[in-house]
Amino acid sequence: MASRRRTRILALPEARWAAAALALFLIVLPLYLAGAPVWTWGPLFAAVYATGGWEPGWAGLQALREKTLDVDLLMVVAPLGAAAIGQVLDGALLIVIFATSGALEAIATARTADSVRGPLDLAPATRLTDDGRGDRADRPTGRG
Repeated sequence: MASRRRTRILALPEARWAAAALALFLIVLPLYLAGAPVWTWGPLFAAVYATGGWEPGWAGLQALREKTLDVDLLMVVAPLGAAAIGQVLDGALLIVIFATSGALEAIATARTADSVRGPLDLAPATRLTDDGRGDRADRPTGRG
C-alpha cells in the first residue's frame, strides 16, 4: 500500500507567520485591555504587524512596482491606517485575520495539490509505442 503524502500545516511559511502573529496578538491583547503602559504593549503590536503583514506587504509592493493594485497591498494599508488613527488593536486584528486567511488559502492549495498528486503516485506510467500499443514505462522496451 502506498503511503499518502500530505503537506504538514507548519511546513507552509504562511501558516507559520499567521501562527506567530496570532500568538503575539493573544499575548498583547490582555495587556492592552488591562491598561498596561504603552511600553509593554507597543512593541508587541509592532511585532504582530510585522509578522502577519510582511508577506502581503512585500507582495503588494511587488504588484505596485508593476503598476497594478493588489489586495495584498490593501491588507497592509488598512491596518496601518487603523494604527495611524490610534486604533492599534483594530489594525492588529485585521493583520491576524488577513494572515490567517492567507494561511488557510495556502493550506487548501497544498492539500489540493497533494490530492491531485496522490493518484498519480499509485498509477503506473503507460506510454504508447510506435504501433499504438500501451507499454508500461517501468518495463524495459529493449530499445536503446
